[in-house]
Order: sequence, then structure tokens, then C-alpha cells
Amino acid sequence: MSLVKATNSNAKRILYSYVTSLLFFIVSLGYCYFILRISQYHYVFEILIAIVFPLVGSRFFKKADNWPDMKRLILLETGFNILCIISKVTDDLQVDWGVLLSWMFAIFFFFQTFGFLISQVKKKKYKCLPSSILMGIALVFWFFDSLGEKTIVTGNGEVQFWGGNAPMYLQVMYVFWVSNVFLIEFRQYLPKATMYLAHAATVVIALMSNEFFHARILTASNLFVLNLIIVYKSMDWNGRYFSVIPSLAVFKDDSHWVTRVFPMIMNIGCVLALLYGLFIV
Repeated sequence: MSLVKATNSNAKRILYSYVTSLLFFIVSLGYCYFILRISQYHYVFEILIAIVFPLVGSRFFKKADNWPDMKRLILLETGFNILCIISKVTDDLQVDWGVLLSWMFAIFFFFQTFGFLISQVKKKKYKCLPSSILMGIALVFWFFDSLGEKTIVTGNGEVQFWGGNAPMYLQVMYVFWVSNVFLIEFRQYLPKATMYLAHAATVVIALMSNEFFHARILTASNLFVLNLIIVYKSMDWNGRYFSVIPSLAVFKDDSHWVTRVFPMIMNIGCVLALLYGLFIV
């Protein structure tokens, strides 16, 4: 009888974990969509989201185990968001800084790419290096392919540097790359799925937008700041069974075939997407 009760209790916990994971993902989608939409409405709202919120929130930061990574990401991505705000302000004032801003975005991606590469080498996350290098190559190719193009702000308040939205092959590459980063480099928080689902939501919103990198980085940086305040990635946040996906724990086992095959698939996906962008598009 006790075995039956234990089985039923375990089944309920698993159901609760998956249901709360789904609900958390839906809420994250709504939150990220709201953040992006109000930023498009007027740059004042983007200033509040991208600058004021991190400054006020920094007083309440809980310096977690990966504080150096979070600090680097927040500083870099805030810099990107400031460039987007400048793009909107200069567009509103009808000041032509389009070419200069395009070069500034190139500098941002240079530092971001090398930041990830250095971090992955230091942490010996060599399985993530190929996709990070390929993403850097793809960004360089896109930049030189659009050389001379201005940063523009559309009538809907969308920021498009290098003459337009990111090419679709590059967006596909990003999905492979970010999946590799979160499930291999940052796998230590699994099977708690809150951080992974929140960032999956930002990627979905970015893919649906007409300003892929702006949408992704604006919403992601907001989530990084939020996490440093309430630490929603913690296993104990809202309970040990809230938004937990037990099957994802396999990524923490180096001896399991998934941990060997998954990064290979992600890296091959990046290669194929880049080849498509270089020789077919």
C-alpha cells in the first residue's frame, strides 16, 4: 500500500513539474513580448527597461556562483541596449548617425564573441567553442556583406543595424549556438528549468520579431538582471518541484551519450547554416 502511495505521490510531483514548466514558459513569453512591445512604443520606455531597471536593481543583486559571467553579460548587453537607444533618439531628432552606429554595433559583437570564447576556454567548455567561433565568423560575414549600410529604425520602432534584420540563416545558427551554451556550458542548474525556459521564450519572441538581435538582447539582459534580484534559477525557488524537467538532468552526466552527441549536433547545425548563408543565399 505504501508503495502505491509513493508511486502516486511521485507521479503527482512529475505532473506538477511539467505543468508548472509549461505555465512558466507561457508567462515568460508574455513578459518578454510586453518588454519588447513597450520598448518599440517609445525610447523612454527602453531607457527605463535597459538602464534605469539595472541601476535600481543593482542595489538588490545577490551575487550568485556565476557572478563574473553575469556581470560581464549585463555590462556588455547594456552597452548594446544603449546603442539601440541612441539609434532611436538620433532617428527621432533626424540626426544621421547610421553608419557610425553600424560600426559601434560591430565593436559590440567583437567584444561579445571574444568574451564568450575566453570564458569557454577558461571553463574548459571546449564542446561549445566550435559553435561560438562559427557564430563569430557568421557575424563578420554579415557585417562585411552589408558594409556601408546604415543602422535604421523602422516606423514600428524596430532597430535594424547593418541595413536590416539578421538573415534567417544567422537566426537559425543562433538557435543552435544558444542551445549549446545553455545546455552544455550552463548545465549546472538543471533539472530546474526556469532559466532555460525564460531564455527560450526570449529567443521565440526574437524569432517572431523584425529585429532579432535587439529583441533577444533587450529581453535577455532584463532576465539576467531579474535573476540576480530574485534568483529564479535556484532549485529552491518556488519549491524544489516547481518548473523542473527531470529528463534534462541527463545533460549533467558526462558519461551519457546525450552529452556527447548533443553538442556535436549543435556544432554541425551551425556549420550547415553558415554554409547555406555563404554559398546559397
